[in-house]
Amino acid sequence: TANEPPVVAGTPPPVGEGTAVAPTEQSPINPPVATNPSGTAVPNLTPAGTPSPTNPGAIPSATELFTNGTITPASTATNAAPSGTTTPTATPIAGATTTAGPTPTGSTLSTSTPAPTPIDIGPADPEEPLMDFLNGGELHQWAFDNEVINNSLTVQVVPSAQADIILTVYDPNGVQIVNQNNTGTGLIETITDLNLPGEGLYNIVLTDKNKVGGDYAMMILDSFSFNITLHQIDYGAPQTTSFTDNEEQIWFFDGSEDDLLTITAVPTTGTPDIGFELIGPFAEPLEYIDEFFESSDPEVLSDYILTETGLYGVWLFGVYDGTMSVRLSVEN
Repeated sequence: TANEPPVVAGTPPPVGEGTAVAPTEQSPINPPVATNPSGTAVPNLTPAGTPSPTNPGAIPSATELFTNGTITPASTATNAAPSGTTTPTATPIAGATTTAGPTPTGSTLSTSTPAPTPIDIGPADPEEPLMDFLNGGELHQWAFDNEVINNSLTVQVVPSAQADIILTVYDPNGVQIVNQNNTGTGLIETITDLNLPGEGLYNIVLTDKNKVGGDYAMMILDSFSFNITLHQIDYGAPQTTSFTDNEEQIWFFDGSEDDLLTITAVPTTGTPDIGFELIGPFAEPLEYIDEFFESSDPEVLSDYILTETGLYGVWLFGVYDGTMSVRLSVEN
């Protein structure tokens, strides 16, 4: 009626109305059983820890597994994958021995290691000694900007004693045009007079086949370059070399910190004007020697102490009307 309070959904009926719930004996194991308005008994939920009808006395543990929609004790679980699925294989830890998991039908698992991305070192300018340190497994990329159609490219690389250089050249479209490894460990790798048919940026990539790396020196020449050749010399092993005033040579050697050097260049023919410059790791100019002009006297750098370990070069040059013959020695 108008004087009765509104009925709110979910509110229990006032005392004296509706179906009475008869009190029952209560205990922690036997809670009361409620009845719904129709008089049908509402079953009690079985508390955790109640003995299972099929396994009396067993209490489910946190290690039970859910398999095919049923709870299975861990002791009898098969951990089988649902039908039609493939069990994924975990990524192996470096150095560990693993067994490969099943391969999905129609697919192939790749076991190859992706090639490392080349590291851009800088521009490859002709007639400049380009020196850097190559870590094992790295690829160093130098960019040569070709501005002349049908230009030629010569690349020389002197490695440290333990490296074996692989040289690769890519054209401006990224197409590989040279992949070369013709010498061996500790030896100079050279690409000679490679034709560059078009203009654009040619990338020169080098790496160490042995994956140990070390210092290296590179020289880039094109059709318009002065002729500069790279060579190697060891402590206590003098070399006799010949060149004209249209050529220069750089002789590289491995040096160690605190080595005490004496470098001697002696003309053996005529009286040319010769000289040399000592360059250090990363092409750092160290000492310039040219004391005697048009003389057969030796040019000498004495008692020079190396401040770091790495690759060093003796840049040998001269002026003479003809072919100069010079004996070069590097002593520690």
